[in-house]
Amino acid sequence: MAREHERYASYAAAWKRRIDEREAERRSRYHEALADAHRLAAFLAEQPGVRRVWLFGSVLRPDDFRLDSDLDLAVEGLGASRFFWVASRLQERTEFAVDLVAWEDATEALRAAIRTEGALLHGRAPETEPASPPPQGGDPSRARRTRGGGAHR
Repeated sequence: MAREHERYASYAAAWKRRIDEREAERRSRYHEALADAHRLAAFLAEQPGVRRVWLFGSVLRPDDFRLDSDLDLAVEGLGASRFFWVASRLQERTEFAVDLVAWEDATEALRAAIRTEGALLHGRAPETEPASPPPQGGDPSRARRTRGGGAHR
């Protein structure tokens, strides 16, 4: 009986190590995602006509961030003629999938969600729109999210 208990204790310890390692990897990736989002926002801000860049989605909800989470960015003022070129340049600058949304083409429901739950990384929020401060870190402890990705125009 004692031998069986030792065997199960050994299995439990191994699983705990795996879980702890996976969580450490997820935290590290979360911080990489935040850093990349800020870099990509800076690149977008350099593009002609761009007035605002928002970050939204699981990167702003550390508990929802997963190893396969993408970067959700909304951009206002990027001309339609440059949208897909810029979207492809963004993807080249990160290992995360990038979901770029043109603000002008977003539904009002998505705009409202971005205004209230997103973080403005570039530009000034109009007086009527609340602006969340951009995230600089966090402590993700749990994860739940489905994979998205792609440019939406």
